[in-house]
Amino acid sequence: MLVYVAFEDGESFSISDNGVIKKAKGNPSVLVVRELKQEMFSFAITQKVKLFQCQDEREQCLEKLVRVLFPYCKSCKFQ
Repeated sequence: MLVYVAFEDGESFSISDNGVIKKAKGNPSVLVVRELKQEMFSFAITQKVKLFQCQDEREQCLEKLVRVLFPYCKSCKFQ
């Protein structure tokens, strides 16, 4: 399974179920945001994406997201 993730600045990644994280273009199903605001909720509803709040550095946010999406995956591999 492959999940596309985007950050507020537009940078996007793919996360596979084996923990591999790659920079990739794709239609994101998860948007990582620093702060949850009303306009983010509206955007998420219209674009049909999930919101994931994270105030850490990008790599740490991706690692946290891997653990949420794929809890059986024990490690992350950035490529």
